Amino acid sequence: MNNQVFLQGLETIYAAHGKAMPSAKIGAAIFERIHDLPDSFMSFAVEELRDYASLPTNLGREIRIVLWPTYLEKNPQLRARTDNGGCDACRRSAAGAGFFYVRAPGGKRDALIKCVCNKLPNVAHWKAWSIMDMHTAGIIPDLRGQ
Repeated sequence: MNNQVFLQGLETIYAAHGKAMPSAKIGAAIFERIHDLPDSFMSFAVEELRDYASLPTNLGREIRIVLWPTYLEKNPQLRARTDNGGCDACRRSAAGAGFFYVRAPGGKRDALIKCVCNKLPNVAHWKAWSIMDMHTAGIIPDLRGQ
């Protein structure tokens, strides 16, 4: 967030509640808590805080913990997305992106295999395989023709 946008919003909030602007130290503390939020959010926060019966004691917390999630609910396109879409091999798998099932020739059951594209930390201890790695190791037949 731009500091000028923040200060204009803060001035409007305090004026709406009939209060004098806080000290520079308090303003800096509030800004530190919300500086990474987008400029467009500040107009939403100002409108919401104008309607409060009284000014929250901890304005930075109110903006970050209460108003920001509300804003994200109304603007879901702003949410960060995690991209574990997987590669072409595992994206089509029934196991989901980053994994696939294989059945070794003569095997009685499927094995869940971690794909080489899977970078999830909770499965970092698993050995990662590509389909070509498994074919080369003789675990599965050549699937390139399929």
